Amino acid sequence: MTQLALYLHPNIKHDIDERFPNIFPFDQMVNRVRINEIDPYNCKLMVDSIQDIINHFSCNLSFEEIAFKRADYFKSLNDKIYLQYSGGIDSTVALLSILRSWDKQELERVNILCSYQSIKEFPGFWNEINHTFKGRIISSFNNFAPYLEQGIMINGEVGDQIFGSDLINIIENVFDKESIHKPWEDIIPKTLSVALFPATKPQIKFFIQLICSTFYACPFPIKTAFDWIWWYNFTTKVQHVTHRLLMMEDLTKNFDKIYPFFYTRDFQKWSMENHDLKVGKTSKSYKLEAKKFIHKYLNDENYLDKPKIGSLGKLWLVREKNFAVDEHYNIISFKQSKKYVRKLNENIN
Repeated sequence: MTQLALYLHPNIKHDIDERFPNIFPFDQMVNRVRINEIDPYNCKLMVDSIQDIINHFSCNLSFEEIAFKRADYFKSLNDKIYLQYSGGIDSTVALLSILRSWDKQELERVNILCSYQSIKEFPGFWNEINHTFKGRIISSFNNFAPYLEQGIMINGEVGDQIFGSDLINIIENVFDKESIHKPWEDIIPKTLSVALFPATKPQIKFFIQLICSTFYACPFPIKTAFDWIWWYNFTTKVQHVTHRLLMMEDLTKNFDKIYPFFYTRDFQKWSMENHDLKVGKTSKSYKLEAKKFIHKYLNDENYLDKPKIGSLGKLWLVREKNFAVDEHYNIISFKQSKKYVRKLNENIN
C-alpha cells in the first residue's frame, strides 16, 4: 500500500491512537530511529534516518565551513535562486553564506522572498539586502509554484532541528533561563503539559516514553532538558519541516527544487558531534554557533543575544491548508488520509 509522507493540516484532525497527544505539530512526528513503529500515522521515511547520519563520515568541518560548503553547492547548480528570507537566524545564515562567498555577478541570479516582518526582525541587515538585491526583492506571500518553474528555492528549514527546539522558550517561561541544563526528568513533564495542552497526563507520559525509547541511538547520554528537546526535534520533525510548505500550496510538481539550507548530512553530523556548541549557559544563547557566524560577518554586537522568533506561522495565516501528501507527493483529501491512521502496539515502550 502507498504510504503517507505527512499529514499536513494543523487544525482538522483524524482520531489517532487515544494514548497519543493529538496536538499539532507533535501528531505529525515521523521518527527517524524507530522507523514506522511509534508514529501515529503510517508514514514512509522520506528523509535521512538517524542511522544514515551515524554512518556518515565525520567531516571535521566547522559550522562556518559547512555553511560556505553549502553556498558553494548552490553556486554549482547555476540556477536562478529564490531565497526565502524571514529575518530570522536560520535564513540569515543561509543568505549571509551566499553573500560572503559569491561575487557580484553570481549574486545577480539570486532573488529574495521576504516581507515587512523580515525587515522588522533584523533591520540592521536590511540596507545591505536592499542595496544588493534591488529589483529582485519579492513578497513571500506570493504563491511559490511560478518561481519553481524558473529556478530553485532555498529556505532556512532544519536549522531548528540542528540546534534544538523552540520548546526552549516554554522552558524559560515555565521555569527560568538556566533550567535547560537541569535534569530532563525535572523539567520536561511540566514543559510538555504546557506545549501539549490540553493533552492528559497519561498522554504526556506516553509521549515521553516514546521519545525516551529512542535514546539508545544518541551518541551521548540524554541528561538535561536541552538534550531532551534537541533529541526529540532532531529525531522526529525533520520530515515535517522539509515537507510543510506543501501544507500551504501544491508544489508537488517541482518539490525536488526546494532546498532546506540545513538539510545536509554534514550539518546533521555536526549537530550530533558538537552538542556543546548549540547553546551556552542560558536559553538566551540558543543557536550560539549560528549567531557567532552572523556576528562575525555583520559585526553586530547585539546579535549574540537575539531571541528565537518563529516566522512560518505568519505565512499560514494567509494560505489555504492541504490535508496530506503521500509518498509520491500527491496531495490527498481528509477522507483519503484516514486510512493511514494506525493503532500503535499495545505493549509499545
